[in-house]
Amino acid sequence: MSDDRARQRGSDFLDAWAGKIHSLDGDEWLQPQRLGSKIEPQPYPLEALPPTLREAVREVAQFVKAPVALVAASALSALSVATQALIDVQRADKLRGPTSLYLLTIADSGERKSTCDSFFTRAIRQYQDEQEAVSKTAAAEYKASRLAWEAKTNGLLAKINSSTRTGKDPAELEQSLKLLQATNHARHGCRGCCSATRPRRTSVTCSRNAIHRGRSSSAKPG
Repeated sequence: MSDDRARQRGSDFLDAWAGKIHSLDGDEWLQPQRLGSKIEPQPYPLEALPPTLREAVREVAQFVKAPVALVAASALSALSVATQALIDVQRADKLRGPTSLYLLTIADSGERKSTCDSFFTRAIRQYQDEQEAVSKTAAAEYKASRLAWEAKTNGLLAKINSSTRTGKDPAELEQSLKLLQATNHARHGCRGCCSATRPRRTSVTCSRNAIHRGRSSSAKPG
């Protein structure tokens, strides 16, 4: 619909209601219209899912006796978490983005929301736990390395300040400081982040955050 046509329809609507209001006499008013409306639910388009995903959703729905729509939301959210960092989708010529999904499931407590999620996110959570366990050792090694580097840096800076105050040439100390800084940059990057540790820890953090964003969330009415 064009902008001109939309504006014309809006203007006609307002004029029609204005005429009705002006035609009312005394206390005569129209009956207020209901703000809400009841929409009959439609069958979930299960056949639109890929065969493997469709059969998984059907099997879980039959096993836990949960609505197909609820099970499908859990399946799609888990699939989104697993693929959003690996696959992009191009929806238009200049519109490209990750395969992220934001889903919301509203159901009462005990409607098997968490149960449905667990069927599809078990492998993701297992991967998170494994990566978190691996990262603990690497993080401890990085922390020790970082503390040692900071101690050496502070020691050299103290010696440079002392040499400057006493009139000694700090050139050799400055060269040692530059070498120490260059060594740390090569090992840990410009922000002092352990290159061997950060990717694993980052992947765990991003995955953990993504599963809360991408999973089928639950909310209690009221």
